[in-house]
Amino acid sequence: MRKRRDVKLPVALERVQGRFADWREQKQGRERIPEELWKAAVRVARRHGVNQVSSILNLDYSHLKRRIGKNAEAERRMPVANGVFVEMEGMMPERDSACVVEIEKENGTRMRISVQDVATVDWRRMKEAFLGA
Repeated sequence: MRKRRDVKLPVALERVQGRFADWREQKQGRERIPEELWKAAVRVARRHGVNQVSSILNLDYSHLKRRIGKNAEAERRMPVANGVFVEMEGMMPERDSACVVEIEKENGTRMRISVQDVATVDWRRMKEAFLGA
């Protein structure tokens, strides 16, 4: 049976774990966790699970779970920002034609999609899955 320390953590979770470790080394007494660290924990918990993240980051499971719910509610109320929508009237490819789409996050992470039949792809869901919306 593998011990927990032998398991390779996902890169994003490892980075957040490092940020928490740095903060814990520098904090004064019973100082509250900064909001930016909570947001980072919420992001990785959405992707890797509340149980795993709360355990690795040494956070209260219930508190992290509540924060995920509050974050989701706040994001639904926030207008969409950071991005440009370009409408290309009359330029929608015919069914069965090839298409390449690239999406890039603010941190530089990119996703490139190449499809043969553009009509079969749910572009909204694809974007949301990649951007974490």
